Amino acid sequence: MTEPVSGMKPVLPLLTRLLWAAVLVLPAFAAQGGAVLTTLYSFGTITNNDGNPLDGANPYAGVVQGSDGNFYGTTSYGGLHGDGTVFQLSTGPTAPEFHAVTLTNAMLSLVWSTAPGQMYLLQYISNVTSTNWTYLGSTATATGATLSATDSITNGPRRFYRVVLVP
Repeated sequence: MTEPVSGMKPVLPLLTRLLWAAVLVLPAFAAQGGAVLTTLYSFGTITNNDGNPLDGANPYAGVVQGSDGNFYGTTSYGGLHGDGTVFQLSTGPTAPEFHAVTLTNAMLSLVWSTAPGQMYLLQYISNVTSTNWTYLGSTATATGATLSATDSITNGPRRFYRVVLVP
């Protein structure tokens, strides 16, 4: 039998009390905070001829974020031979951010971040309290990490710009 280290208290009773506190507090918090549980994916929806889940079953452990921004995890059952699968959760396109705004000879140049293959629209408005945005040019499809557009700046009203993701 292993003896406890002198001066150290057993951790299990403390963890048990914390777990029960979480069990009691979390439902009350969710009810008060309006928390909503959203199912991202239900494993077992893709099956082979025998009815075995090809897309995995019983997600195992947690997920980890890869250097590409996506999340990866494993299942303990399912897959081609029933030994489990590795799955990926895509974070989807990120919201574009302006990287550079420069003005040269009355031409405004705007550069923003993109996700390859995603389509964007650049819009402007003269009055920030209005909801009538005007499109500047046509839809642009990203092939790299940034896109750019130019706009002629005259003595007219000032303009405010935004980039919109095209669904």
